[in-house]
Amino acid sequence: MAAKALSSAPVSAETPAQASSAATAPVVSGPLTFTTRSNGKVEFADPREVRSELAGVLNGIPDTGEIVEQGQQLFRVADRPVVLLLGDLPMWRDFAPGMTDGADVEQLKRNLADLGFFDGDIDGTYSWHAQQAVMAWQKSVGLAQDAVVPRGRIVFLPHAVRVGDRKVGLGADLAPGTVVYAASRDTVVVSTTVPVADREAVVVGSEVAVVLPGGESVTGRVASVGEPRSEEDSSGKSHIVVPVVVTPVDQSAALPHASLPAQVTFSRSTEESVLQVPVSALLAVDAGAYAVEVAGDDGVRSVPVELGRFADGKVEIVGGDLHEGDEVVIAE
Repeated sequence: MAAKALSSAPVSAETPAQASSAATAPVVSGPLTFTTRSNGKVEFADPREVRSELAGVLNGIPDTGEIVEQGQQLFRVADRPVVLLLGDLPMWRDFAPGMTDGADVEQLKRNLADLGFFDGDIDGTYSWHAQQAVMAWQKSVGLAQDAVVPRGRIVFLPHAVRVGDRKVGLGADLAPGTVVYAASRDTVVVSTTVPVADREAVVVGSEVAVVLPGGESVTGRVASVGEPRSEEDSSGKSHIVVPVVVTPVDQSAALPHASLPAQVTFSRSTEESVLQVPVSALLAVDAGAYAVEVAGDDGVRSVPVELGRFADGKVEIVGGDLHEGDEVVIAE
């Protein structure tokens, strides 16, 4: 993009009168600021599917938009609850007396402690005390009190979930693995992409400006930056882009705009100061060679320069007889 702003006119000396009438800009030394804008979409964070590992008729399901917290019912199968507990490990076996130790047992104990049913050692052993805690929990949710929890009666997820679109209706005959509904966190993010050439402007943790539908601007923070990927534009042309997720700081302002478009402005400045001029000051004098015209009391002089990084209409000067405070002629 920068090359289009460059003049290819021959470099020649000008008279003092010509120099005084030319538009100029000062050579400055300071951080170089990278800025890029991208279009994105407001979405609920961490989308996932809630599945049933139990067979039977679905006879209970929360309303769309409802929040299911730790220890609460995700849905009901054959008039028995399927309960949300928190953890990263999926339930892969039954919990039952005599089972071998494991990290899944430790995860279960931690949840029982959080819910007030267990106050013993949180380790991987399905001990007598753990079994008593399970039976107390079973009583509280209306299950048979036998210390046996079959796979699928509990669903371990990393966080509480917001109920999204239903995939089956009440009365559906579920098979193990059936998706019951879409779910997510109860927070929103803005998902977007930036051209790979603008990757330097995007830093995890940095503040960005998010413009919501209607024009309201809120502050966001870059939550994650993905790996470059190929993406087609509306004309079918492929571009290499970098996926970015931004979390709006003011969730109350952003939540009503879920599923709507938003614009994000990313900006980052270098830590070091660099010598820089406007891109419009560059003159292409040969293939890959550039110069600027420096205006002074005696007219203008041509100064060959070596270029560094381009950012936000400015270019870094890494070589050439150019100094902070010099006035360079710019294209009007």
